[in-house]
Amino acid sequence: MAATVTGISSMATRQILTELGSAFQNNTGQTISIESVGGVDAARRVRAGEAFDIVALADDAMRQLAADGLLKPESCTGFARSAMAVAIPA
Repeated sequence: MAATVTGISSMATRQILTELGSAFQNNTGQTISIESVGGVDAARRVRAGEAFDIVALADDAMRQLAADGLLKPESCTGFARSAMAVAIPA
């Protein structure tokens, strides 16, 4: 069996990637480990040369990493949409 598939993501995708990773492991037997951290920190680590098999960040961060030659542009694709909201006390 091949080495563990490694990844890094922003905290925003932590839950969905945990679920997808579990399904992947159950279906393939392949071990997967995805670390969820702040998006800025994740992009910084990719820029620093840390190796990952999977990177899941906001679209703009992914496009910039690809433009800088750190990701294969053809491998970048959206997989989730996230609405944001702000609330203040009445």
